[in-house]
Amino acid sequence: MSTFSPRKTYSPHAVGGRAERIWTFVFLDIIALSMIASIICHALYGALPLYVESLGGKAAFSGLLTAVFALAAGVGRILTGTLSARYGCRIVLIVGGIVMALANFAPLLLPGLGVLLAVRFFQGVGFSGISTASANASAEVLPRRRLGEGMGYYGLGHSFATVIGPSLGYALFHFGQNSAWGNDVLWYGVAGLSLSLILLAWVCRYTPNLEEESNENAPQTQEAHKTHDALQTQDAPPAEVPQPHLSIWSRITSSFFEPGALSMAFVCGLFMFSCSFYSSFLMLFAQRNEIANPQLFFLGTAIAMFAVRLFAGKLGDRFPPIRVLVPTLGSGMLSFFLTIPANSAAMLFVSGTLYGISVGLGFPLLNTMAYRLTAPSRWHASTATFFLGCDIGWASGSFAWGVVIDAFGFTCALSASGLLVFFTALCAAAALWKQPAPKTRS
Repeated sequence: MSTFSPRKTYSPHAVGGRAERIWTFVFLDIIALSMIASIICHALYGALPLYVESLGGKAAFSGLLTAVFALAAGVGRILTGTLSARYGCRIVLIVGGIVMALANFAPLLLPGLGVLLAVRFFQGVGFSGISTASANASAEVLPRRRLGEGMGYYGLGHSFATVIGPSLGYALFHFGQNSAWGNDVLWYGVAGLSLSLILLAWVCRYTPNLEEESNENAPQTQEAHKTHDALQTQDAPPAEVPQPHLSIWSRITSSFFEPGALSMAFVCGLFMFSCSFYSSFLMLFAQRNEIANPQLFFLGTAIAMFAVRLFAGKLGDRFPPIRVLVPTLGSGMLSFFLTIPANSAAMLFVSGTLYGISVGLGFPLLNTMAYRLTAPSRWHASTATFFLGCDIGWASGSFAWGVVIDAFGFTCALSASGLLVFFTALCAAAALWKQPAPKTRS
């Protein structure tokens, strides 16, 4: 159980009609935290390949930097999931913001390519704290019957970040190249944003919805005294009975590894393997093909993600997940194949829009299914498992596409990415074949 500051905290689940309210101050604060952390990451995703190439580095090294970041985030989740459960999400958010800020200031003191491996490692650790704790906090403050819808809204911050981040990184890099400040402009920009994370985390005070969790997932027996409302909103299996005689290693692993979320972690890892091409190398692809205004790709992505999460976020709560997920992955596959012949910003906008539809619906649904397949008492471990799978896919994909680009070119990398999304859809169909729509469960 999470512990929180003894000072007055905010409970988003007051009795009466407010119990179903999604838009609260603390939820907006969590979205802002997630959005700014994502903006920083996407700014560096787009700018670092240009930064590295300007210093004589290759695409494979740029991919390695992203791989180090993602692997550090994955390893960091082993700790952040445990710390979130024990000390509360707010503490983890504050520490994550401090670590990211320190890492972003480091290149200003120690410029050059060599220090970037260490910088990306600590950025990944800090980001793991923010992303894991913010996802946990969202699940804790959202009404259970609107969890899928709320997690879709939570992803809106990421939607904005996908266009703001790359555009910001691109602008900071080119402004620095055309001024006396040079590469320092990029790091001043992301370091300044990192400081706002600490402030937003500091004011993130709330009381988790623990009572609703326990009522909602208790066994359906007379002894449990379960309410009629809880019976109708049961989404997850009963919580596991504590086992006090587990070994120390078993207790540690159980705090961040949840078998129920493993299938969604695997599917998301495959998807992120493909998506890592766009985040890491789209700007480099546009620069080498002399395409002006490549930010339009991310503008199309953000518009599509915003639209589907705002207007179609409830689909995962109304229909069987396979009927929503497989078509959205098909949209992603089409995006990669349309990017291959792209020679203008308009074509990138179209492929970016298709990609945004895929990510905008696909990622929140996978995240929500990871929660629905586990008991709420295990959500901290479920979050860590799910994002660890995503991080592994992101890390390996970033490095792999860099190697492929150096050896075979962009066409080969884009074709392989599209085929991998098709394989991901097959895996998703196999994992979710018998899963009904949440509201049809008894």
